[in-house]
This record gives sequence, structure tokens and C-alpha cells, in this order.
Amino acid sequence: MTALFSALALAFSMTLFTGLGCSSRQQLDATRFFGMWAAVERNDAGLPTIEFFQDGTFTATNLPLSVVIGPRASQPTGGGSGTWKLVEGRNGPDIQLAFAQLADRTSGFAIPIHISGRKSTDLRLFFWKGEAGEARLEFVRQSSPKEGE
Repeated sequence: MTALFSALALAFSMTLFTGLGCSSRQQLDATRFFGMWAAVERNDAGLPTIEFFQDGTFTATNLPLSVVIGPRASQPTGGGSGTWKLVEGRNGPDIQLAFAQLADRTSGFAIPIHISGRKSTDLRLFFWKGEAGEARLEFVRQSSPKEGE
């Protein structure tokens, strides 16, 4: 009887722990990304920014195209616009940026921007500047949209 009670208590504890969202892959709400995000470092063209709108669109400025497009980019920096959505990436949630146009490219182009941190105080977005695990181009939140926008 004691063994049965212990087993039931253990099963209940595991179910409660898992059910409370104590996993490493917590669900993120898209509203946490609305507003302006800016890179933590400038480039020759200025400060790279990405602004996420509530309607699922975004605009980006001064992106280093060698990071976003790759080494064959025809310009060092550029901007663009398109749509965005949260997707499940290889290591957790990512934001899929689907560019309608990016710099001199007018055809569709999609790339994930990765999410680091889960709390408001440490939430960052980033692109790898080469191979995964190397240097990152990081973005931090600058502003949130005003109520009703």
C-alpha cells in the first residue's frame, strides 16, 4: 500500500510539474514582439532595426546583407519589408521573416531570426553571423506599439 501511494504521489508530482509549463520550450505569445527592435551594434549605414506590426507585417532597415542573404549579397546593407510569424525552429521558437522585397531583391526570400531568452528582461532576437554557434547580430526591444495601434 505504501509503495502504491508513493508511486501515485510521484506520478502526480511529475504531471503537475510538466503541466505547469516547466519545460525548456515555453510557448511564446506573438504580442511580445510587436514594436521596434534595434541591433546592439551599429554598422556603416547606421543602426539595423526591425519593426514588427500587429497585422503580421514588418519593416527592416540597415541590415548587414552578408549576414541575412549571405556572402554573395550585392550591397553591404539594405532594408525591406514583408510578413512575419512565430515558427518552431530547430532549437525552439523562431520568427520567420518572409521578405516581399529585400534591398535589390524583389522576389520572395525567407529567413528565421532566432529568439534568445524567455523573460521580458532578457528577450533578444538574433541572426548568426556565419555558422551557428559563432558571433551573433543581436536585436533588443526599443519600443512597443501604443494601445490601439
